[in-house]
Amino acid sequence: RSFKPLILTKYSANLFIYMNKTLFWKYPIEGITEIKSKGIDFYFKTKSKVMYETKIYLDLSSLPENVIDYSDFGYILNIHEEKYKSLINKCLSINFDDKEIKENNKQNERKLPLDIKFYPLRPFKTDIEFVLRKKSGGKWIYNIILESTEPEPDDVLHIKAALGKESYVAFRLQNLFTKDAKFIAYFSHDSSSEFSVSPTEGILEQAGKDGTQFVICYLPIEYGKIKIGKLIIETDEVEWIFEVRGTH
Repeated sequence: RSFKPLILTKYSANLFIYMNKTLFWKYPIEGITEIKSKGIDFYFKTKSKVMYETKIYLDLSSLPENVIDYSDFGYILNIHEEKYKSLINKCLSINFDDKEIKENNKQNERKLPLDIKFYPLRPFKTDIEFVLRKKSGGKWIYNIILESTEPEPDDVLHIKAALGKESYVAFRLQNLFTKDAKFIAYFSHDSSSEFSVSPTEGILEQAGKDGTQFVICYLPIEYGKIKIGKLIIETDEVEWIFEVRGTH
């Protein structure tokens, strides 16, 4: 059997297989019409910890109804990379613009307005599917790329030390959420080798507590210009960047 829908709606049928007049099997069949995009429909990009807001309009002109019932719509996100699911669910908000929908109803506009808010807390890039579903049948599948680039430094830390002698600066950091989180801490590859940090991994205390203490060590081995390091502390959901400046 084949399924070739002519309009965007839900189709139902019953398949009967008979052995004889008294013995037969009944199989209910449901066909959902879908429109799937083949390219990239939307690209949302911002720096980490910088809010990105926009409005998009989804074309509903393929619907057979003269009057669109907007309460009939819902959506799901298909996130392909498992490691980003929790992150995206926290940083991406998609909502129907109810006020504009009411105006569309009055003017019989065949577009669905969506308000987008993208507020990532660490760098990442991935693609997802936005699936708009019509409860009475039919769905649209759109391809979206989400990209969060490296944030500005959260703070600048200054540390002084005599040549050949270690000096230390300590600070505490809390998670942004009310839960503990595993972290890793390291200096970027382009940082001066005269910096080190401790601990390099562990548990970051949740918001509302004292916070986990980090200690930066600076050991200058030569005279010269100011040494600069980029300290990165990251969890699965958040990244902090500190610029460290060391002087003699």
